[in-house]
Amino acid sequence: MAVFETVGRTGVAVIRPIITILAELADILAGVVLMGTFPLKKKLEPNTIYSTADIAKFLKVERLEVVRLIRCGEINARLVGNNYRIIGQNVLNYLSGSKLSPAQTLTIQASGKEG
Repeated sequence: MAVFETVGRTGVAVIRPIITILAELADILAGVVLMGTFPLKKKLEPNTIYSTADIAKFLKVERLEVVRLIRCGEINARLVGNNYRIIGQNVLNYLSGSKLSPAQTLTIQASGKEG
């Protein structure tokens, strides 16, 4: 407090903008932390191809859990080299409880059959 008393009224004028800047910085940092949890987007795009790491971040699980889901057939994926690639629609199907691939879904819709 002694420091502020020696500065006088001009000190108060300087402190308020600093507090405002610090508050804005805290808001910005909070937004960056939230974005860091899933840097891609907040939602999956059905026609975008993702890595297992991307899907793990989105589902908030370990990457190996995503690999397990792929290997047991819960999520459809393709092995490209040594890495799995997952179409966003396949993850959306998994989340909705449907195990159909996008091609199978289109075939069923085109034929008018629903299971």
